[in-house]
Amino acid sequence: MSIDSDDAALPGYGAADVVVVIDDSGDDDDDKPVRRDQAKAGMPAVKRARPNAPKSSWIHDHTSIINDRRICGVAPCKLSWSTKTTTGVIAKHLEQHHRLTAQSKERAADQSSTQTVLTQFASISKSRSCRLDSAVAEYVVESTLPHTHTESKPFKSLMNVSVPGYVTKSSRTTKRCILKMYVVLKYMMIALFKSFEAKVSCTYDGWSNTMLKGFYSVTVHWVHVATGDLVETLLDFFYILPGEGCGLRCAEAIFNLLCAFGLGDRILVTVSDNGSDAVNAGVHLSSMLRTRFSHDVLPDDHRVRCFTHSFQLGINAAIRVIQPSVAMLRKSIAMLRSGKARRAAFRRFAVAAYERTMEPPCLDVVTRSRPG
Repeated sequence: MSIDSDDAALPGYGAADVVVVIDDSGDDDDDKPVRRDQAKAGMPAVKRARPNAPKSSWIHDHTSIINDRRICGVAPCKLSWSTKTTTGVIAKHLEQHHRLTAQSKERAADQSSTQTVLTQFASISKSRSCRLDSAVAEYVVESTLPHTHTESKPFKSLMNVSVPGYVTKSSRTTKRCILKMYVVLKYMMIALFKSFEAKVSCTYDGWSNTMLKGFYSVTVHWVHVATGDLVETLLDFFYILPGEGCGLRCAEAIFNLLCAFGLGDRILVTVSDNGSDAVNAGVHLSSMLRTRFSHDVLPDDHRVRCFTHSFQLGINAAIRVIQPSVAMLRKSIAMLRSGKARRAAFRRFAVAAYERTMEPPCLDVVTRSRPG
């Protein structure tokens, strides 16, 4: 297709009507006379379209062509245009409605590279991550915190600030790490007990957790052979099924635990509370140790009951004797403090008896805790 220079001035062939010159022959030299004639006629230069030219506009990154319609690719926008719509119209829509510009892609690429650099900078090695896991488990144990503490927001925030790149582990992972540490420490304690031949004292006591689930803890005490210092350590704690025969089951668990640590024939004395299950456990434990090792292990007079618990039981027995008098005294004080007239009468009595003003005594608070 070509346009004669004489026809350029005819109606219908104005400068605004001549937009594209297409050459089907594929020869670039055929367009030179046309462009030369357009220049002589004062017409704007027309650029020949290239069918397979690459898309250079930035709008193509945010649009797609479906069924001869250009669709906006920014969700949830569903606006579409004709394939002949200029890129300026589409660019204006992207800028006004989606805040996208030609620099958005470059800025996103820069942010992506920056984030990659920061991630690489903040990442830590696997060996350091393992050391941090062990340090966290040790912190939880020494601080007597629950293993779920590692999932709290303050702890995660602290670790993110202090150790960038470290991923805090879940509470279950922390619990497994604590159990692994216990296994390692168990073998270390076995090696320690083999290094000296001193006798040890065994203490076991029953407790209950917040869910009222009972368990027994076993602790051993001994005197350091070199320094003479008193040393103690917790061996383990275990759950005992309550009910009939609880004392025997407790004795079997303690016996197996002491034998696992190599302390079965080195028990000098056992200390327990005054509960019937604990007393029966001591009797059965003594019998098991004598049967397994020798008759000299843990004589009957070496089973000691906790002095603090015994003292507390004695105090409770004494309080029960004076309980009626204490209750009457509390009632009298409460009545004395209940009215203004009684308070005023008490002040006058104090002035007459002690020559100074005194207020009625306060009521005490009944203690509800039960040690042991």
